[in-house]
Amino acid sequence: MIYHLANEIDWLVANFCDEPYMGGTQDIIDGYIHLSTREQIMESAARHRTGEHGLLMLAVEKMEIFGALRWEVSRKGALFPHCYGPLPFAAVVWTAPLSVGPDNRHIFPRMSE
Repeated sequence: MIYHLANEIDWLVANFCDEPYMGGTQDIIDGYIHLSTREQIMESAARHRTGEHGLLMLAVEKMEIFGALRWEVSRKGALFPHCYGPLPFAAVVWTAPLSVGPDNRHIFPRMSE
């Protein structure tokens, strides 16, 4: 399982309009959807989304995006998963809203291996 932080409105609009989900603004600018492993997601949220309200955490089944998935070197030489193309709704196993704690960090649900 890999994970994506989505703006809740972007995700809901794509679902409601039955349009491909292309990610958020930064994903569109970069040309791929940013994803993280279970070990990476909390640090990614703290670095790039601290205090941001209205986020959903999407759990994505890797095999459902196999052809569009690339593991690329990023922060501190670590490999991060990136999805080159729309994220199929069928690839998303579950979603969970992320609340923001008093320290402006997000409170995460339990994540699958």
